[in-house]
Amino acid sequence: LVTDGPDKPFLDLWFENETTGFVLGAYNLIFRTEDGGKSWLPWMDRVENPKVLHLNALRPAGSNLYMAGEQGLFLRSTDGGQSFQKMESPYAGSFFTLSVLPSGDVLAAGLRGNAWVLDPAGAWRKVEPVPPVSFTSSIVGPDQTVYLTNFAGMILVSRDGARSFHPIPVP
Repeated sequence: LVTDGPDKPFLDLWFENETTGFVLGAYNLIFRTEDGGKSWLPWMDRVENPKVLHLNALRPAGSNLYMAGEQGLFLRSTDGGQSFQKMESPYAGSFFTLSVLPSGDVLAAGLRGNAWVLDPAGAWRKVEPVPPVSFTSSIVGPDQTVYLTNFAGMILVSRDGARSFHPIPVP
């Protein structure tokens, strides 16, 4: 990667605490720090990603860490981030964002308006209806409202645990 030069972007950053965190991105790039970012260790060999797909988002849910990427790549770590194993994904397109819902479910959203929710038992449910525009980010607010943004500049809101989303006016 050093000989390729700095042309591979990082796409997400997540810290467990002040010292321990991950940065991840294009072509299976993932690094871990345990000293608050003073030094970073390559973590690529700990991720089950044989196609070297982009890693787009990382979030904790309960005692697990979940990671989402392109071509439906969805991974889980059950050992505190020491390793990440592929999970069955309901969707073959890219996931760009992850959010953990108050229920402990994980919302994964991405390409062409596809959004899915994974429950703690491992069952997926598709979120419908949503506009067929790629999602860019998601977040759960302090009042447990779930927000999704997309490339059309829309903000979609769910107040029912990501069962349905409705656009809100954006001036």
